[in-house]
Amino acid sequence: MAKYQNQIKKVVDLQSVQGVPYSVAMLKNPMNENDPKKAYAFVQYNGKIQLDQLAAHIKEHGSVYSRGVIVGVITEMVDCIAEYLKKGFQVELGDLGVISLSIAQRAAKTAAAFDGDNITDCYARFTPGGRFCGMRPNMTFVKTVSRTVQAAVDKLVKEGSITPEEWQGILDGEITVELDDTGNVTPVTPEP
Repeated sequence: MAKYQNQIKKVVDLQSVQGVPYSVAMLKNPMNENDPKKAYAFVQYNGKIQLDQLAAHIKEHGSVYSRGVIVGVITEMVDCIAEYLKKGFQVELGDLGVISLSIAQRAAKTAAAFDGDNITDCYARFTPGGRFCGMRPNMTFVKTVSRTVQAAVDKLVKEGSITPEEWQGILDGEITVELDDTGNVTPVTPEP
């Protein structure tokens, strides 16, 4: 038990998180390579929350159940959902959404020729429910640099080619960077 407790990650202080970070990249239209590049946003996740962290957070919201009980209930819930899916049921989880099956298959020339062997794979599909649909009005987005640029600039900081203050300027949008095809980063101070 003590070994497991040492592996528990600290609960994230959500008050310190400003919003959903995103970066912007210029991409070509895959349908027409001759079109000019356009800017598209990509979420830059702050990390991944593990089950034990989620359980600890639920406990912090005033749950009368311990983190261990919460983890146990969620683990049993996963087992039960899988059992229902194997029997051909959809599982509705209130505002969370619906979990159902989706199949991959090889087509057959006729309906009579199609059998279970034509189904090549099966996986769970999640359809978000109430609170997870139309979330944009309640979201705050914070522009940042891409993970590729972050890795390249981190390398420059370690080499001493760029100061931590300049790195913070890049994160704050005061300094922009250019990334060439070989992964080299050049800081560029925007014109006032």
